[in-house]
Formats: sequence, C-alpha cells, structure tokens
Amino acid sequence: MISNGGRVFNNWGHIGYDTNSFNNQALVTGAGSIWSNATVVLVGDSGSSNSLAIRDGGLVDDYWGIVGEGESGSNNSVYVESGGVWRSQQLAVGDMGSHNALFVDGGSVFVSTSMVVGYNPLYCNNLVQLESGQVIVTNAAGNATLEVYGGSFVLLGGTLRVDTLVVTNDCAQFMHLGGTLVYKTLMLDPNLSAVGDGILNGWKQHYGLDPFDPNLANEDPDGDGFTSLQKFLAGFNPTNAAAYPHIISVARQGANINVTYRGANGDNTWSPGTASLTNVLEFTTGTVNGGYSNNFVSANVTNILSGGTGTGIVTNMIDSGAATNSSSRYYRVRVLVP
Repeated sequence: MISNGGRVFNNWGHIGYDTNSFNNQALVTGAGSIWSNATVVLVGDSGSSNSLAIRDGGLVDDYWGIVGEGESGSNNSVYVESGGVWRSQQLAVGDMGSHNALFVDGGSVFVSTSMVVGYNPLYCNNLVQLESGQVIVTNAAGNATLEVYGGSFVLLGGTLRVDTLVVTNDCAQFMHLGGTLVYKTLMLDPNLSAVGDGILNGWKQHYGLDPFDPNLANEDPDGDGFTSLQKFLAGFNPTNAAAYPHIISVARQGANINVTYRGANGDNTWSPGTASLTNVLEFTTGTVNGGYSNNFVSANVTNILSGGTGTGIVTNMIDSGAATNSSSRYYRVRVLVP
C-alpha cells in the first residue's frame, strides 16, 4: 500500500511474478501518493488473479503498463477509481494472457503512444470498461492508437478520447452504451461487426449509423416497423421509411387480381448475398366475416430484384382467376434470405 503522500520509485514493478503467484494486491491511494516505474509495471507477469487499485488521487506512472503479460497471466485486473490516475506511454490489457481487465470508474487513464486490448490472437476475452472518468489516448503528433484486438472495450460513461481507434480483428468488440466517444481516425473492417450483431460495419457507416451501438440490430431508425437487422438482410436503406417489403394495392382485372407491392431491394453493396434474395408473394384464404387463417402458401416465387439504391422497387404480379374464387384472399410479400 502506498498512501498519505507516500512515494515509491523503481525500475521494474511486478505484482504476481511467477506462475504460482496469485491473489497479490497493490493499492495506491490519496493525493500525492505515487508509484513511479521507470520502465514497466506488470500486473500478473506470469501469475493470475492479481490486482492493482489506484484511488482518491493516487498516481501510477510507467513507460509500459501490462495487465497479464505471460500466457499464464490470466484474470488479473486494474481499478482506476475516484480521482486515481494511471499514466503510461504504452498500455496492454491482456498482453499474452487471457481474461484480464481494466475498470475505470471516476479515475483517469492517460496513454501517450499506444493502448491494446488483448494482444494474443488466441484469446478474445480481455476487457476494458469505462464507467465514468476518462481514458485519453493522444499525443501532440496526433498519432496515438487504441487497438481493440483480443477482447472488448465497453464504454458505459465518461469520456474516451483517442487519436486513432482500431477495431479490425474478427473477435474484437467495441460497445458504446453511454458516455462520450471522440476520435480523429477510425479504422474498422467493413466486412465485420464491431458489436457482433451480424450487421456489417460498412453497411452501418454507409447509412450514417453508429457501428458501436450494440442495440442497433433491434432498433428502427426510420419508424417503419422494420428493425435495422431486417433492413440489412433485405438490402434496404434503414433511414428510408418507404423502403420495406409491403403490399401497395390489390385491384381486380376481370377474373384476375393484380397485386402491386414493393419487394426486397437486394442492395448487395453492403449485404452479401442479397443479390439472390427471393421475394415471395403469398396468399391465404379468408372468410365471409373478414377473418383469415394464417396459413400462407406460395402463389408466385420470382427473383425480382438484383442490386439497387436501397429504396426497393415497386412491381406487380397477377393472381389468375383469384377474383372468381369462392373465398376471398389475403396477400403478403415476404423476403427469403439465402
């Protein structure tokens, strides 16, 4: 424990050095209390379940900060709380280890060169969680980098400010649930989902949606009754309330019924596979009192659309002899996703 203005200066600092070093704890607390490491501080070098807490104005300063350095360095954690400060040039939460974490709740983390969440490609379970306070990854040159690679960054509150934010690995996740996110440059793989919701980053960015919103798949930005995930799968513009599959009109033409409707768009620019979407016009029989049985069967199946702008195309189909059938018919248009 370093408290009440106490100061410790050293070259290397270790909490949990060996593979059998576990449940070790360090606390830096109180205004003026400093633990200064000229080279590195390692929380869980090869050991597991070790922790560092920085609170109430305490300061930890180092060149390298590493949580879970070796492959056996797992389940280690750092807490920066209530005015505590951790200042590094380079910071890794999960270097080669797994299940390591940094929790920031009312404290500040300053990184001047690079910060990585999960360096080992074998693991996807390291975590940084910002509840309140701030994480700042910047420098005067504007080239400091935060890379989420083998785990998750969860922004619940506070402020995250970075020069360059990188989320390009297939098991990396960044979730923006609250707080303020500020970056100069964003690097995302357009063919992955940063939140794991099945909607490609490129599609979200193309339509001006937040690629870090984990609730977006179930949201309805344009209020047309279809979620963003449904719009993505059908290749529709999620910000256009007129772009969704629906019946437009049903009109009698002699003994036939002409059904006009808007099918799926098949915008395969950002929705792989939607060029081969099948729009199915279906019907079910009704009763004299206007009720119907939800037992639709295919009336026609046609590959209607291929490519487009995201607004869908109006088309029609003729249901031959439907006007003279003994019972009424109810129609719907449905999109079959490959």
